[in-house]
Amino acid sequence: MDSNGDLTISGGEVYVDGPTDGGNGALDYDGNGTITGGTVVMVGSNGMAMGFGSNSKQASILANVSGSAGDKVTITDSSGKEILSYTAAKNFQSVLVSSATIKDGESYTITVNGQSTTATASLTTQNGNGMGGGPGGR
Repeated sequence: MDSNGDLTISGGEVYVDGPTDGGNGALDYDGNGTITGGTVVMVGSNGMAMGFGSNSKQASILANVSGSAGDKVTITDSSGKEILSYTAAKNFQSVLVSSATIKDGESYTITVNGQSTTATASLTTQNGNGMGGGPGGR
């Protein structure tokens, strides 16, 4: 998902199987990236991985976890309850998830192929910068 300006997600469901090369990410914006509602699952490369910015009202998780096409990504809360799951269509090294059930400051476990990583949800998960626009023409 790419925006040359601001990007706001305020509801619905967004699933992205992003690029596999390290020069791009599943989410890319040049302005402010904000999530205030909805469910988002994005998997892709980790070279340019980025999450949502400080204007967000809904927490999200951005983690460097790897998997292959066909692998199931499962997010569980601290009690072991499954929050969401997604089957990736492409190889990936990064996962970005957000939903109303993910709470700021709480720990979650991301599991892929029996390998687990723990991450803390945050209202700001921005990690990296957008690629920026190209030069203007004359």
